[in-house]
Amino acid sequence: MHWFLPGPGNRPRWEKAAAHDLIHFGKWIFFSSACGFLLAQGDKAILGKALPLDALGIYNIGFFLASFPVLLVEMIVGRVLIPLYREALSDAEADILHRVRRLRFGLTGLVLSLILLLAFSGVALVGFLYDERYAAAGAIVVAIAATQVIMIIGKTYDQAALAAGDSRSFFMLILARAAIQTTLFLIGAQYGGLLGALAGQALAYALIHPLIVRLAIKFGVWDPLHDLVYGVIGVSLAVLALWFHLDEVLSLGALSASG
Repeated sequence: MHWFLPGPGNRPRWEKAAAHDLIHFGKWIFFSSACGFLLAQGDKAILGKALPLDALGIYNIGFFLASFPVLLVEMIVGRVLIPLYREALSDAEADILHRVRRLRFGLTGLVLSLILLLAFSGVALVGFLYDERYAAAGAIVVAIAATQVIMIIGKTYDQAALAAGDSRSFFMLILARAAIQTTLFLIGAQYGGLLGALAGQALAYALIHPLIVRLAIKFGVWDPLHDLVYGVIGVSLAVLALWFHLDEVLSLGALSASG
């Protein structure tokens, strides 16, 4: 490539403007990744002390099954919504904004449907896939899926900061999420075992959502109708799923007590 491609040859060069842009943008991405690791793995580290090893394994099974829709929305937002946000922020035409809103409504509706499907069928799904030794994982699927409803509603907003090139604002949001979620999860696990930890996580999602809305307003991408519609529908159905599986969910207290 060096000898036979036409044009000037490549040589090492330090361009101050490019280096400043890369370092200024990239350093906040690095810190965000560190906080993201805490968000993704902090619950296992905390529950590693609160639960015996076999109960932690059961929790991991339930967490894996309940987290699939979240992984799906993260992948779609990164590959589809960020380019649209970038286009909308640079050229705020009505047609582009309408496309973003329509895609956000459709994406949230799809992922929320998957989450609620798991919330209602988690016990049956685990019963079909595993033997009775892992039955408690079904209640964990139900509880985690129900608590993730609020998080899913705001999941399509935070990447707007990266689309605008403001990685610092994105980092500040991830830092706040990591601090609030880890703290409440730890307090809940300390005083209420697994059930307390999941309740603390649900409270954390509710407290974090206003911060996400603030970020969305800053970049002009907040859609209050989207949040209202899916908030009412999602929370109502999540509560119904918890009520429907109340005995199984409450039995998770025994899982913690066995430690």
